[in-house]
Amino acid sequence: MGKKQNVDWRSFEEFVARIYKEIDPNAEVSHNQEVEGRQIDVTIRKKVVGIDLLFIIQAKWYKRPVEVTHIDAFESVIKEVGASKGILVCNKGLREVLKKKQQRPRSNYALFTIPKLKHIVKRN
Repeated sequence: MGKKQNVDWRSFEEFVARIYKEIDPNAEVSHNQEVEGRQIDVTIRKKVVGIDLLFIIQAKWYKRPVEVTHIDAFESVIKEVGASKGILVCNKGLREVLKKKQQRPRSNYALFTIPKLKHIVKRN
């Protein structure tokens, strides 16, 4: 994903799915899945100590940084589908208020930008 490359939202979703497959090759990572009647960009299913976990990822390719309303809507989807955790990956970063909101205790989501994802992949 070069800076000059013209990327569409579907390619971005597929890119995010590939990254998570690299991070955990033992997890079941799927692109464009329906969960409880909701379309989810990427799902990660994994069994840990006998417990089935579901992580959902929404990949957002926007012209501007993500707003609080996007996070609020995403939190609702996480609860609706019964996900263990939600991950929002965005290409344009986060508004300052979101960075503070993410630091709340017991947050059921994580927010990542592309540089942070690349850093995670390099660590693994």
